[in-house]
Amino acid sequence: MPRLVGKKPNYSLIVLPIVALVALGAVAAKLEYMGTIDVVPEFGRDRLRN
Repeated sequence: MPRLVGKKPNYSLIVLPIVALVALGAVAAKLEYMGTIDVVPEFGRDRLRN
């Protein structure tokens, strides 16, 4: 088995899923805020209006 001296680690395998989860969370938060989905009651634009 060769020694991998000087080989740089492949961080894209770690960073890509993290970026995908953050993007998915941002989309879910936007949909929740707009009222398209209602996971958290009393949250979103409707709460700001009287």
